[in-house]
Amino acid sequence: FTPFSALKGFEELIREQENIYEEMPVLSDDQYEDLNYAVSRIRIGDDITVKYFRDYHIRTVFGAVAKLELQKKEIWIDRKRITFEELIEITL
Repeated sequence: FTPFSALKGFEELIREQENIYEEMPVLSDDQYEDLNYAVSRIRIGDDITVKYFRDYHIRTVFGAVAKLELQKKEIWIDRKRITFEELIEITL
């Protein structure tokens, strides 16, 4: 016996609406300057905390900097790749 669903896809739609989506914060000029300064001070192996925006959520990661690729504009913390466009805050 399989259950009958008269409203196919309705349960998925309800679950999707339960998700809370955040908007990318708008950074001030001072915040951009702080980010640029922090990026200029980062060295491979430094333990840092990065707050970034991805998939409609603000996320935070702490760890050692594995790679810093200025030309590609990305930071690798452990195995997480974070682009400069996603950055919100860096704590050294």
